[in-house]
Amino acid sequence: MIWMSIPTKLDPAIARYTEMLDALVTTASTQVKAIPIKPYRLFQGHRGLENHYTEFVTRPLDTIPLRAVDEATHRQIISVLKGLKRHNTRERILSENALIDFDKLFSPYSNAMSKWDQRINKNVVAPRMNLQRALELTSKRLALPHWAGSNLASEQTFQSFCFNEVFFERQRGNYTSAIKTAYALHVILSVAPESIGMADTPQICMYRGLIAYVGGWAAYQARNHALERIFVGELVNVYRIWPDPGIRNRIRNHLGYHHKNYRGPFLILKDRSDAIKSPMNRIYDEFLGSNGGSTLHNASRSALEMGADPNTRLRQLENRTPLAGLNEAVLMDQDSGDPEGALFSMITLADWYDQLEMENNFSKQFSSAQAYAKTNKTCMLANTSLLRLKGEHHLRKWKKSGSSTELVTATRTLDTVASIYDKSHLPDRANETRSLIS
Repeated sequence: MIWMSIPTKLDPAIARYTEMLDALVTTASTQVKAIPIKPYRLFQGHRGLENHYTEFVTRPLDTIPLRAVDEATHRQIISVLKGLKRHNTRERILSENALIDFDKLFSPYSNAMSKWDQRINKNVVAPRMNLQRALELTSKRLALPHWAGSNLASEQTFQSFCFNEVFFERQRGNYTSAIKTAYALHVILSVAPESIGMADTPQICMYRGLIAYVGGWAAYQARNHALERIFVGELVNVYRIWPDPGIRNRIRNHLGYHHKNYRGPFLILKDRSDAIKSPMNRIYDEFLGSNGGSTLHNASRSALEMGADPNTRLRQLENRTPLAGLNEAVLMDQDSGDPEGALFSMITLADWYDQLEMENNFSKQFSSAQAYAKTNKTCMLANTSLLRLKGEHHLRKWKKSGSSTELVTATRTLDTVASIYDKSHLPDRANETRSLIS
């Protein structure tokens, strides 16, 4: 058993986020649980700046911002917002000087927003949604027959709505619908939770955390990095006042998705006994079964991506080899009734067999994945990823053998995959797939 060598010098972006997360883990348990604050009480007469309250105060100030203004105005707005004062009522109000500063900022901000166009304004990195639009979208979903008479103020109804209208909608490949629903609920809970019958209490942290939890996963899979940052920023905000282990691990997972030398997946595996106590994880498990398989899958995959020997036992994987960890993750997901998780673990395992030129192991694993996929056709991205793996396998064989038959099969398969991504409104994935055969 060895301790795998991990780079000691992290990318500055990783270092910044890990320091922030470590600080949250250390201090969150001592913080008073705050009641979410309402910007509409504060910005009377400055309604054009209410968006900035939602974007900068209800999210970490050190995350990449949403903005449709120049850098100088952006810095001024941030400076004013940092000056908000909290009073005994737990509401934040603007000082007289801050109101004067906002008056000066209102005109240039309003002019910038009137010219806003995401197609030509490169400062804009994400769509904007006001409260009215968010309520309209949510009401439209609630008007569907299977939600007739439902009340989102009910905890059970809200949880069911999040999974059925966001998580499973994403799983079926309807990313636009899933992300819009999640973003709408995020806006409502950030701005006016009472508009859907929720009391302004600390319990809203759970609602905010859950929608960011499922919304962030949908945005990541759709390669919508701007909205992913919004949802992860919301998770960080929630964790500051509600230090739930499940929220902490979701933040770590998102960092792990983007930074391949990040230790988060190993920490999640190590701390999973602590996470079992997480209210957020219990909600997740109620709808999907235990997520222990995904925890082991992420850690095993990370070890391989960091260059670990696939057949060497590692302490980070609790004395497992990376390949054995992936095998076990497949079984865990199947046993817990998580077909999407099982398929992704199967795909990762088969992919690494292919990369390691273990042809027999690849063939067996790929065949098992195909058989399993036929019984779980609703897992759109996993099924498409499996088809892409087939194309990449033939592409590798062509590069090794020079066989024109392998190239034709690879090209046809990957072109089909790109077309599926196009139909699901996943342009980044489609372009990435086409680049493999261009």
